[in-house]
Amino acid sequence: EALTLENLFQVIEFILLGLSYTRERQILIFVFFILAYAMVLLGNLLIIVTVKANPKLPSPMYFLLCNLSFIDICCTSLISSRMLADL
Repeated sequence: EALTLENLFQVIEFILLGLSYTRERQILIFVFFILAYAMVLLGNLLIIVTVKANPKLPSPMYFLLCNLSFIDICCTSLISSRMLADL
């Protein structure tokens, strides 16, 4: 069976549907994700503040932990803001 040009195509993007059929469900999902984002943000900020405020934690492990928390804040902020805007 020969391949025809109609069967060959490239998927560039896809859209997930079905999360927010009704306005009430959309608001519920929005509130859930905004609360999850706030918890991640506050948890990572707590780690950064704790490491920076305690002078007994100058080791490379805590420096790495602080940087990983900062990267997690950046990635979460980018992904969550886009996801919440597209709901």
